[in-house]
Amino acid sequence: KDGQESAAEKILTSLREFAKHCKGPFFYGEEFTMVDIAIAPWAVGLRMDVLEHYRNFEVPRTGEYAMYWEWVSAVSKRPSFITTTSNLPAMIDVYRPYAEGTAYTQRARLVINPKLSGKGKKSG
Repeated sequence: KDGQESAAEKILTSLREFAKHCKGPFFYGEEFTMVDIAIAPWAVGLRMDVLEHYRNFEVPRTGEYAMYWEWVSAVSKRPSFITTTSNLPAMIDVYRPYAEGTAYTQRARLVINPKLSGKGKKSG
């Protein structure tokens, strides 16, 4: 649980920082740029919904996140974003093994338990 709380706080800290610099409605203002394209798949929509589903994680709707929410609204309305977004039940299924700790690939094991990375050791 402590690791999850720490991760949640890191996400919220990053989103507060993002909100401080976001000009709205997109990151640099009226233009949709590479910053928006790079961040949107991770910070808008279904991945955040998956976090809410599995970890009850939500970004507060308070003043310090107001620009984040304005940005989410603007990005979510773009046809290019809408047409490239999966549906929530599919995303929940994809992330289920990670949420339950049952993912079986080497990469998944490292995501679930970073201590397995053997930092400093040569992997084979």
